[in-house]
Amino acid sequence: MKNKFTLALMLNLFLTLILENYCHGNEHLKLSSDKKSYPFERVEKEYVAEYSNNNLSMLSKSNGYDDTEAIHLTSKKRESSGEYLADDNEVGYYPGEKISLTAEANPGYRFLNWTINGKEVSRSAKYEIVMPSYNVVIQANFEIEPDQPSQPSTPEVSNPGTGLLGGLVAFYEMDSNVSGTLRDSHGQNHGKNSAIDHVSGFNEKGNKYDGSSSISSVPHSSALNLDTEFTLMADIFREGNGMEDGAVIVGKTFSSSWPENQTYAMAITKDNKIRLRANTPNLKDWVSTQTVPAGKWVRVIATYKSGEGFSLYLDKVSPEKSPSFSGSIRDSDMELTVGSASLLRNAAYARRLEGVLDNVGIWNRQLSKEEISGLIYNKTTYPDFAGKQETSKISIVSPAQNSQFDVLSAVQINLASEGTVDKIELFGGTTLIATLNSGTLNYTWKGAPIGQ
Repeated sequence: MKNKFTLALMLNLFLTLILENYCHGNEHLKLSSDKKSYPFERVEKEYVAEYSNNNLSMLSKSNGYDDTEAIHLTSKKRESSGEYLADDNEVGYYPGEKISLTAEANPGYRFLNWTINGKEVSRSAKYEIVMPSYNVVIQANFEIEPDQPSQPSTPEVSNPGTGLLGGLVAFYEMDSNVSGTLRDSHGQNHGKNSAIDHVSGFNEKGNKYDGSSSISSVPHSSALNLDTEFTLMADIFREGNGMEDGAVIVGKTFSSSWPENQTYAMAITKDNKIRLRANTPNLKDWVSTQTVPAGKWVRVIATYKSGEGFSLYLDKVSPEKSPSFSGSIRDSDMELTVGSASLLRNAAYARRLEGVLDNVGIWNRQLSKEEISGLIYNKTTYPDFAGKQETSKISIVSPAQNSQFDVLSAVQINLASEGTVDKIELFGGTTLIATLNSGTLNYTWKGAPIGQ
């Protein structure tokens, strides 16, 4: 099978305190610094090993968390002479001293947050505190990881990607994003990235959205209007919370007069649940009971079919389903957005995602359970959909990178190829300037605009 190859053409003229092994099942908890190390034998019951001067205590099953570990930081006091008390048996810290904390969860648990007096202060596993002039109790909170699905007992599929090209409208691997362009690996629904960092993804690269200004947008095409069924997929690495009105993962804007709405969409709510949306023709929203975890990759697949409603597969093959409903999805002549709602009328406010997205796919049909099982268990992506493909390579022979030309002059572009190529697309920035058929390896770009 021949490859379709898309070519983007650019001619642009202290002290560290570490808490280890927090969760149930450990033999000890270890508090270490460059000064001291205190191992504590854990006991079978809920409470506890406690250091004699109350610098460290371990608490279990409190405040609704599955496991909570508390560290008591003691502020050193001044004597009347102005000198700090320095008891060799005391693990204390001077006011203003920076202390770094690191939480590491055992298998079967995941870290949630750091809290002080019941108030959340950080969701990062690494947290730095400046020691105040009073004692502080900091709690590291954990929860049990949801059970991971076991491998299905159904016969193994030799090529789990077979058939996944059927009904595929667009697929954004995020691996080839250059010069602010969002590449559709499957079709012509290319778009533009704004304020995006290209970082490590689920596999290879992903798009990092900052939750404040990042967005990917794809111009309207009739292929992006879906009818009575669909499948949406995304690999998600959540870094911040969702938003009040739903942090959009992917969705097609409803209209210019109502850009806050989407004809279909998948989003993350403020309490980090998945919200699915379809206008059939009236607005239908459904929110899952499952939470998208922070700080780890999860594959989320959502389907809709008229007469059945929504089904959600959050990194497992047993779906969570909405009540059944019917209807055809409203057409829209507006853009598709990824990582945010539309920028029109400030609709993106309270609708932006904070995290990394990879492998965003849209099908105009409901994928089968077998296809979804392959996507979940085998973590297949677009290159796997048609089975093993031969490798092709295209390179620009001339002109050289950063060559300069007179405005509106003719630029001769010469290419070289290795392997079988179905067609080559040449882009100037985000604009398609030419499509070359198989065997054509040169093109004269007439009227190249300034800055290209």
